[in-house]
Amino acid sequence: MSPFISGMTWSEVKEVFDAETFIFSLNQKTKRSSKKLRKEGKKNDELIWCLLIQKIMNNYYTTIYRKNLHIQAKDLLTQKVDEKIISIFNKLIPV
Repeated sequence: MSPFISGMTWSEVKEVFDAETFIFSLNQKTKRSSKKLRKEGKKNDELIWCLLIQKIMNNYYTTIYRKNLHIQAKDLLTQKVDEKIISIFNKLIPV
């Protein structure tokens, strides 16, 4: 059985990854401005979530998945995960 099922929240997904030899992090960052706006000296105030999953191998970390999530929620850990991302997570952790 796969460790990830549909309808899971981000906090439940984090618990599954923490039980394995993975590092799961969700950070909120400002979206990079377009080249035109950067040239004019303007900044973009839109926030995005950056998902980073790393695997611990011997004495180093290997990034196995990275994705920018364009979700406007303030507290992402209570939101449900999309089916598309759940299927990617199931491929990352072997059964």
